Amino acid sequence: MSLEITPSLKASLGTLYCKTSLDQKGWAYVSLGDVGAKPGDNVIVFEKGVRRISVKVPAQAMHEITRLAASADKCFDYLACKVGDRHDGVIVANPLGLCWVKAGKGAFSNSQIDALEKTGLQVAVFAIRDVLAPPGKVQARLDVRTAKEWLDELDDLRDQAESDDDYL
Repeated sequence: MSLEITPSLKASLGTLYCKTSLDQKGWAYVSLGDVGAKPGDNVIVFEKGVRRISVKVPAQAMHEITRLAASADKCFDYLACKVGDRHDGVIVANPLGLCWVKAGKGAFSNSQIDALEKTGLQVAVFAIRDVLAPPGKVQARLDVRTAKEWLDELDDLRDQAESDDDYL
């Protein structure tokens, strides 16, 4: 019996590696579709492996999170929170420990660039070199930066592309 490698299988493996990598690096995560908090409560339930962790989010960050999570395009894949390995009761999030996660090494979409221009949270890009490699040989990278740093890099890439066009 042969296993057919479909885009769906690749996506599922990528999701598994992303969640596992976040967990191993001390991050809890939640899909944007699962972000839910009662008004005034500001508590989001994150996943870290099989555990569920309640995190109280500062009001300013919560406003941004609920706005992006409610948007139709769900421009990022996850919201992550740095929680380490110990987590009893409700954790209070440090705004610097919250970040949006983009899974996949593709370019930022227009909606992601719009979000980068408005966000106060960090943004992480999770990329895998070869998702079909044997597990011990998978090369994954989690690159966490401020939105401004990502926008600066995008500007640098645009400038480079424009200067390359000058030589054609």
